[in-house]
Amino acid sequence: MNQKIKVNKILLSILSLTSTIAFAQQNNTKLKEIVISENRLQTPFSKQARNIQLITKEQIAEMPVKSINEVLSFIAGADVRQRGPFGTQADISIDGGSFEQTLILLNGVKISDVQTAHHSMNIPVPLSAIERIEVLKGPAARVYGINALTGAINIVTKTSKQSAIDVNVQAGSSFED
Repeated sequence: MNQKIKVNKILLSILSLTSTIAFAQQNNTKLKEIVISENRLQTPFSKQARNIQLITKEQIAEMPVKSINEVLSFIAGADVRQRGPFGTQADISIDGGSFEQTLILLNGVKISDVQTAHHSMNIPVPLSAIERIEVLKGPAARVYGINALTGAINIVTKTSKQSAIDVNVQAGSSFED
């Protein structure tokens, strides 16, 4: 009698475990493929063996930022150094490298200063024109060239469907006499 109870308990345990496993595998969801645009290469995100972070226009809209520099300061491992007002004279480095080792691209085109690599963030692109920002951390010199030793940042703008003018006005006061 005792043997029968033990066998029944074991069978019941196996049956419940099997039904749980079968139930858990019924929900398969297929996700859309994300393509990272690189310089002359297009590789699906699933085949990338790199640390890539995407910042979408929706994420930018939710951030308390007014410039590209401020957006990039939210990236872990990114160091934005700014020496002038309103984002002028700013440099960025990734993961402890120097500003010379981080490549900045605008729609896949290198925009770093070829002589000094300084002030690479002087980009006259408003936040409203940005579709996404792709941040590639780690060595990317094989794809982008020597200036991408610690990473690359590709700022992708929206494609224009019609002509428009975007005007932003900022003002301030020091409240001094």
